[in-house]
Amino acid sequence: MRIIHKMYHRMYSFKKRLLVILCAIFSCFLFVIAGIDVYFTSVLRRDIYKAVKDTLGIYDRQLHEQLRALEIYLFEVNGNNVDISLLGNSRDDNLYTELIHVKTLLSNSLPSFSQMNGLFVYSAASGYFVTKYESNGDYSSAYYIRNLLKGAQSGGTLSKINTTSWFIRKVDSGYDFIRIIRTGNSYIGAWADSENLTSLFKSISGYKADVFFTDSSGKPLVSSDKNKEIYDLRKIGKKYSVLRRNDGAKYVSAAEQMEFGDCWLLAFIRLSDIDRQLLNVGALVIILTLALIFLTPVIIYMLNKFWTVPLQRLRTIVETLHAGSFDVRISTENVQYTEIMEVYNTFNEMIDEIQKLQIRIYEERIAKSEFELQYLKSQLAPHFLINCLTSISALAMNTENETIIQSMVSCLTNHLRYTLSGKTYVPLSEELHYIENYIALAQLRTPGSLEYTEEIDDAVRNAKVFPLLLLMLTENTLKYNLIADEELRIKITASVTDNGKGRFVHLVHLDSGDGFSAESIALFSKIRNGTAAASDHVGLYNTLKRLELAYGGSAFIAISNEPGWGARIDITLPYRPFEMPGLPAEGDD
Repeated sequence: MRIIHKMYHRMYSFKKRLLVILCAIFSCFLFVIAGIDVYFTSVLRRDIYKAVKDTLGIYDRQLHEQLRALEIYLFEVNGNNVDISLLGNSRDDNLYTELIHVKTLLSNSLPSFSQMNGLFVYSAASGYFVTKYESNGDYSSAYYIRNLLKGAQSGGTLSKINTTSWFIRKVDSGYDFIRIIRTGNSYIGAWADSENLTSLFKSISGYKADVFFTDSSGKPLVSSDKNKEIYDLRKIGKKYSVLRRNDGAKYVSAAEQMEFGDCWLLAFIRLSDIDRQLLNVGALVIILTLALIFLTPVIIYMLNKFWTVPLQRLRTIVETLHAGSFDVRISTENVQYTEIMEVYNTFNEMIDEIQKLQIRIYEERIAKSEFELQYLKSQLAPHFLINCLTSISALAMNTENETIIQSMVSCLTNHLRYTLSGKTYVPLSEELHYIENYIALAQLRTPGSLEYTEEIDDAVRNAKVFPLLLLMLTENTLKYNLIADEELRIKITASVTDNGKGRFVHLVHLDSGDGFSAESIALFSKIRNGTAAASDHVGLYNTLKRLELAYGGSAFIAISNEPGWGARIDITLPYRPFEMPGLPAEGDD
């Protein structure tokens, strides 16, 4: 008899086991995703903090350079402007002219310093106060500074006014940064409203930011009704931190101690604004996790596409930024998700803002170079003008010299019109024209003592040069070599050369004077190499400095002695045709 044994096996529901496995995978996935979310949130917050910190640092350096350029300009103007030094001290019939000139100077200077609210000049000798400011709201600041100086003078404490650095004063409900510079009895300065200095910070890295100055104790320099908190500057400025403010919200905070004054610059970005970028990401992650129960491979593919690739792009861009290149952007051409698009756009906007600040710093350096060019141009020695006026005065004693006097006055007028013009560049032909006028003026002063010749290639007459390039050298020659009844020859040649790297203008200035001493040639070589400072021959030194500022390393100047002549000066600079500046359109200011 056959016995059949029944085998009993414990049965499992494949559906339930699969569900358990999927739930386990789902739970682990949620845990991993939660960890990634926390990590990504932390990285994003710290990246935003670093971006804010870098932005504040760049702005600090930019503002410091701009304020330094302003101080240099104020020192030069206060020391060199005759109208400021004579304000209120000359005859009554000149007072109105001096006031107009000073007011015009301030009006023309203020647009060059966009961060400043106003400029002012105060004469301690006469008590006149002249100011120029942007808007009617700046009247209170101008009135405060005027009373500060006048009150200090009447109280005998004017010498104790801070003239060495920027200082902060509360004016009405706001705060002003004030700089005062003194030369003799003249005071010149500027002021800027603390909130105006932070007006460009409407956003940082795409987020609405609250940016303001504080004093060294952490007290905000804003309207009293806006912010009454006192902040721990060392804690905020030392490292990444999240701060809860009096409004109850949390903020990513950063601080930077400013170079130009005893103050700090603080920035706050609401934490909820940063985290809001990740809310949609979290919702999408949950949907993808539920879909994992049915389509695990698809979920893995989507996760790889949604997280790994964008993070790798971010990592690649960040590594490029760390290498110092800010010309890269994250491509959004094939981005399909709004959240990733927002992160990419925010990141690109952050790079754009940093690059804009770099451009502003570069523009400030250009403006500073232009101020240096104008300063060097203004250093023309007045001895020739004084000699001409003395000659005219002597000739006026005899009525028979009326024709000579008229010629000298005409030539002198043309010379002053050119040397005092505000032109940045002129064609070489114009420079040569005014050299001829200058020579004619010298020949009227010392008849029979001066011979001038020139050999100019027609192809170079329209070359673009800066004013007084050769005229300053000619004036230097006359200053050191022109003696009445002794012959002095001057010769100028100009031609176009091509050294394989482009076309260049070659200028040669010759004179038959005593020439350069061996010590002068050696000293000039050191000056050109930056290892010594100029002590004399200011015209030659100024020409060298202006060439460096205008052309950098592409221009060259050399001095030597020419056999049969005397001093020889060779100048080589890039050939650029001169173009007349365009006229403003109708309706333009």
